[in-house]
Amino acid sequence: MNLDELNNWVAAGKLAKRILEKAAKLVKPGEKVINICEFIEEEIMRNSAKPAFPANVSINNIAAHYTSPPADESRIPSKALVKLDMGVNLNGALSDTAVTINVGGGKALSRIIKANKQVLENVIEIIKDGVKIKDISRVIWNTSHEFGYGVLVDLGGHELRRGILHAGLFIPNHPRMIGRANKKLREGTIIAVEPFLVLNSNDSFTEPLINKRYIYSIGKSVNKNILSTNKILKAIYTRYGMLPFALRWFYKLFSKGRKRSKEIDNLLRTFEKRKWIVSYPVLVDHKGYWISQFEHTILVKKSSAEVLTE
Repeated sequence: MNLDELNNWVAAGKLAKRILEKAAKLVKPGEKVINICEFIEEEIMRNSAKPAFPANVSINNIAAHYTSPPADESRIPSKALVKLDMGVNLNGALSDTAVTINVGGGKALSRIIKANKQVLENVIEIIKDGVKIKDISRVIWNTSHEFGYGVLVDLGGHELRRGILHAGLFIPNHPRMIGRANKKLREGTIIAVEPFLVLNSNDSFTEPLINKRYIYSIGKSVNKNILSTNKILKAIYTRYGMLPFALRWFYKLFSKGRKRSKEIDNLLRTFEKRKWIVSYPVLVDHKGYWISQFEHTILVKKSSAEVLTE
């Protein structure tokens, strides 16, 4: 990675941090979720960058992939664990970061947030060239359980590469999910580490809400001929590449209004059947446990970790 590329990664991380801090101040009872999502996305673009993915606002037992659909009327409850998960795309350099906010929940919610922060800090302390993925997962799992919380075993961190949000390495929250593929981190690799803790002492996992699909991306199997000849796919690829895009963004591009349309929905279903696009259903804890999440984008160095989103 040359100096210019590294500067883009560093700048993408710093910008994400600033915007996330601003967005966190909007998380109050009664605030519309769509206002928070659009604030994050518009703030990124005002700073001459693009969202790396649609802003996620995941409440209570929702773990991931909730971004407001068109004309979303959902609001922040009076008592909640609210996860803000966002990322910046700056000339192909990506950042991915998340924070959890206690809305009117008192000490019980404050405790899991404090524990979640410590879990992430403990992981960052061991990251360097040569560290095994399993060792990272073990720190996440052990520290979480020392505080009395389980983890979401099916979710975890990931490698980032230029223009690719989830690339190569997967960093699960439970060491048993590694299997035989216990790879090592290498200097220069960029990863996102994101421990998910549940408000229970037992580990848990997520299930998808198939009827709630608000995030999409172009399918990896789509060939260049289809991308160049299909006007809609070409427009999507031109704007977002292979990165995720929101249903809201799709409507703004191809529909006159922001209301749901059978024509648009049917078009998306057709594209999915042909595997031209893939969807990311909202993920919820299968037992209804509330969830906390913190995340940083990290550059692996020879003997330490450089947190890009701090």
